[in-house]
Amino acid sequence: MLAGVIAIAGMLVIARGVVQTGVVSRMTWVLLATTSTAKQVLRRLAFPGGVASALINRRRWWCF
Repeated sequence: MLAGVIAIAGMLVIARGVVQTGVVSRMTWVLLATTSTAKQVLRRLAFPGGVASALINRRRWWCF
């Protein structure tokens, strides 16, 4: 149980660092700068969101 808590805390620290460095803002601008409708936004975010979800949800990928 403690390993899970430490893993989640580590992920939160990494997420905070990614947001603070501006990576999220830059990637969002690159993906969504030229979109004008909600359908275009959905099409542009579906694949990266799916890949990120698949990597995060792999149980043995980050747990010890």
